Amino acid sequence: MSDLLISLCSGDLETYVAAHADSSAGGAVCARFDHELSLVGVASGEGESLRIENGEGSAEIAWASIGEGLRLTMPGGEEAAANPIEADVEISAGGGDAERHELAGIVWSLPAREGGSLRTAWAAIEGGDLLIFMAARPPGAAHGEEIAACARFRPDGDVVTYEEPLLSTEYDGAGSHRRATLELWQELDTGAAERGGGRRIRGGGARSEAARLEAAAFAWILDGAAGFGGYEIVSG
Repeated sequence: MSDLLISLCSGDLETYVAAHADSSAGGAVCARFDHELSLVGVASGEGESLRIENGEGSAEIAWASIGEGLRLTMPGGEEAAANPIEADVEISAGGGDAERHELAGIVWSLPAREGGSLRTAWAAIEGGDLLIFMAARPPGAAHGEEIAACARFRPDGDVVTYEEPLLSTEYDGAGSHRRATLELWQELDTGAAERGGGRRIRGGGARSEAARLEAAAFAWILDGAAGFGGYEIVSG
């Protein structure tokens, strides 16, 4: 199993689930509905499904791709992929009844991490546009030395790519990401950047043996249009 990162959110931002599973078969889930839940356990999956479980609970996600996605050549030369999905989620914990949700979002298929960090974000914008962003920082790299990719997918099938996508982040005292600023340049030498930002609505954090997942649902605005989505950070 390759590394997977899944981010799912309801349009009203009331329900949010993020899951990270690494190729060593460890995984972590951050979920937020009317309460916060973190689950770390053994990850397994086949095809378009992922299950993470331990002795206290489990999370199972089954999805179907629904559109064109984004590709990024990672620092080691391998390719990462991000695809829009619709997913069925079932989460049970603490012996209570299972919670079931139907959500939309993104699945990232990633080469195995060897340190460094990964940031992923997406926004479903009013009018039907979908923005997908991802950035990888190699181990030991300084701030600003990320390899980043971003694209805006329009309902008519047109795809806008960005020569330099910038995502700046504001953190709180506990290290959680609270606000973000977008500056998206199609071409650095001509035109103006598309600008926007987002703020954290709900989220959580969890650490597996291999990585730390910080994940949050964000309310986004891009060039004055509102949207919803997620912002996730995976680090060593």
